[in-house]
Formats: sequence, C-alpha cells, structure tokens
Amino acid sequence: MLYVNADLLAKAGVDVSALPKTWPELLALGKTIEAKAGTAVTGLYYQWEQTGNWLFQSLVTSKSGRILKADGCSIAFDDANGMWALKTLEAFGRSGMPNLGIGQARQSFVAGNIAISADSSSYVAAAERQIGGRFQFKTVAFPLAVADGRLPAVFAKDAERQKAAWKYVKFTTGPVGQTAMVNATGYMPGNEIARENAGPARHFLCKESQPLDQYPAITVADGMGVLSR
Repeated sequence: MLYVNADLLAKAGVDVSALPKTWPELLALGKTIEAKAGTAVTGLYYQWEQTGNWLFQSLVTSKSGRILKADGCSIAFDDANGMWALKTLEAFGRSGMPNLGIGQARQSFVAGNIAISADSSSYVAAAERQIGGRFQFKTVAFPLAVADGRLPAVFAKDAERQKAAWKYVKFTTGPVGQTAMVNATGYMPGNEIARENAGPARHFLCKESQPLDQYPAITVADGMGVLSR
C-alpha cells in the first residue's frame, strides 16, 4: 500500500483522495512536493528492499504478470510484465529517490521527511504508533497498472479454498505456527498468545536464562520487526 503524509501533500495543494493512480504521475507529484516542501523532503519513496523482493513482486503482479509459472519452478517474470516492473524500479532511481535501507526509509517516513512511501501493509500499526500524531497519516491502495492486475496475496473465491485458507491462517497465527516461524526466520510473533507460549520468543522477550545461541534464526535486522540480539 501507499503510506501518505497528508500534511506534505497539502503543501503541494493535493488531497489524499485525489492521489494519482499511475507511477509516472506519482513520481511527478513527488517532485512537485519536493519543490514546495523543501530539499529535505523526499516526494516518493519505493520500499524496494521490503522482504527482499516483495515490492518487486507487487509491481509484476500489478501488471497482471506472474513470478513463477504454474509448475511452481520456472521463472515467469522474464516477459514484458517483468521488464515493465524493472523499468519502473529504474524510474524510481532516476527520479533521485535516495537509496535507503528498509529501516532508514521507515524512520525517515515517520519523522515526516517522506511524503508518499510504498511499503508492506505489515508496517501500518507500527508506523501509526511511531508517528504519534505528529502529522496526518493516511494509507492508500497500491496502484494496479492494469484492470486485471493484482497483488502477490491471492484471495480465493471458491468456498473450499476459502475454508482451507482460513484453516491455514489459524494455524500460522497460532502458538505452534508462530513458534515455527520464530525458529525458521527470527520474526517477532504477531499473536499475543503466541508470544506468551512461543519458546524462543518468550525467552528473548522475558530475558529468561536460556541462551539465545540455540536459536540461530534470531538475528539482527533493525526496522523489520525481527528479534535481535
């Protein structure tokens, strides 16, 4: 989604409800905001580093492209949709967008120095808390490049698939699934019950005597909600 500093947009005479729907228009708006708000402001930032390639996937699928073919093994973005996504990323760089790590970019946004930031929806709650009312914070849907474009997350319409998806969500957000996630990735559990029951997370958060060395996945990754030593 797009994270928006409505106060910076107001300086450029733009209302959030009238935000452009294409990346070239958003880039142009970003330059207008920079011109009116000052050199310390970045008009548009694209969180290219989010989880490795999540925001790249979002560009590809928003153009109705695919990352993998139906066999789940062959690359599918070596086509016109993938090239469009790469050219769009190139346009962000050529626009003068600073090259920031994910933690730096998020800190810059919550500090009020970025007007529009494309980022994962997983950061919304943390962003709102960190902003603390210093400016008017809004979110806007990620632009789809074509009418049948989509985001990497797939929403099933079939009743049986919906039932299976809900069963999977309940497992992954429960104590067992969240503990497996901590062991495999080091990510902070999002479920409060899971945090109370997940072994490695509990030891880390409660500073219990069990050594962290037995949990090699708990690593330093500032700004990503990951457990760090």
